[in-house]
Amino acid sequence: MERGSASETNSVKTSIPSKAPSLSSCSKEPHDQTPNPPPTPRPEIAPNGEVILLVGPNSHPIRVHALILVDASPVFKCLLQPTSSTYTESAAVLFATPDSPAHVTLPEDDPQAIETICRVLHSRIDDAVCDLSDDEVLRVAVAADKYDCTAAMGLAVRHWLRADKLEAIKNAARDGCIGFRRGDMLLAAYWFKCEAVFEELTRLLVVSTVGGFEGLVDGRDGPEEVLAWRLAYALERHRNNLRLSLWTAINERIYEPVSLPWNIRPRLQYKRNWFGSRGGGDLAVGV
Repeated sequence: MERGSASETNSVKTSIPSKAPSLSSCSKEPHDQTPNPPPTPRPEIAPNGEVILLVGPNSHPIRVHALILVDASPVFKCLLQPTSSTYTESAAVLFATPDSPAHVTLPEDDPQAIETICRVLHSRIDDAVCDLSDDEVLRVAVAADKYDCTAAMGLAVRHWLRADKLEAIKNAARDGCIGFRRGDMLLAAYWFKCEAVFEELTRLLVVSTVGGFEGLVDGRDGPEEVLAWRLAYALERHRNNLRLSLWTAINERIYEPVSLPWNIRPRLQYKRNWFGSRGGGDLAVGV
């Protein structure tokens, strides 16, 4: 019996693997290595366009029609329509054809913002244009102001600045926290020159915000930072003027002397209460 148990023990020992599988080998399962789906290709803006914009430091190509950009933007008009016969990028557009397009470099611009503007102007809008984030809307607004084409993008601007897109900054004003780039839509309304939205948001910030407006500057640089500081200063000054006006109006009411007309005097009349005791009476005030 003891030998049998020993043999059984040996058989058990031989069945145990000499090395346990590591966690790294367990984590590398075939079902965990799901490849990411390729991004959906966006439709071309102008397949037969005679101009290719090379935007950004990486020269992102955007093919467009020069006539559409010239009609929508005076800046593009100066850029794409030459005033002399000197061979420059703008002069090359005169001889450009769909088979031999001209190349115009815009190294300082945001490729995504310029592409969004070109899609709106060419009526080649896709889902990505309709569902821009607040940061993307702001970048488009800065580029649209630079090229002065906001008027030609009116319907798209209304869609981007619709009521539900403004809830973030409205909630930020009510919560007293306007930092963490929660004021992007306010700056976008300024760059888009949308006076109605800008007035609504600034009024809400002045009335509802607790504390300073320095949060508008958080995480910004360049033109955005300059504009954010200007708006913060203007909002603080307007709120201080409102407080001063309210304080003055309250004090005027508090310290205003009370005067009565000369012909109004309180008269005390002693009236006998015929229904009460004979010796008693009621003291009444008559005017």
